[in-house]
Amino acid sequence: IESRTELCGGVQNFVYALDSLGIVYTFRTHDLEMDKREDLEGQFNPLLSFSAAMHERIWETRDADDPMTYEFESVARIREWSNYGIAETTRMYQNAVGFKCHDLVGTIPFLRRWLANGGAGKNMTCHHVKNLCSSSVFVRAFCPITCGCGDP
Repeated sequence: IESRTELCGGVQNFVYALDSLGIVYTFRTHDLEMDKREDLEGQFNPLLSFSAAMHERIWETRDADDPMTYEFESVARIREWSNYGIAETTRMYQNAVGFKCHDLVGTIPFLRRWLANGGAGKNMTCHHVKNLCSSSVFVRAFCPITCGCGDP
């Protein structure tokens, strides 16, 4: 029953895709109001972050100032980004903010919320997840300085 509610209820007027690092991108097919969501901070878990992002998008409980999904202007853009590999995706994020090797948590707003599993993540930095550098492609991609990009 819970799966049915998540898949068939809430807002259904959008399309989504994932990039190679698991970030959700959406395209809204209609314009609706947004609500606030509760704080779910805890140990970083990409599956919890994905679940929180999809829940926000489906039920329109996204924080207008700090959504967990990135909204594209077209389906073509979603297709383009979802076809990138990890290296291309990482380069695109770095290029989007004008860097080659820079910790992006704090620079790209929704990353703090991803590291906080959908919670507010206001004080979240790459140093909070440094212990995951060796095991998480996500953390290495968005925290390259903390994970040693500048120190081969």
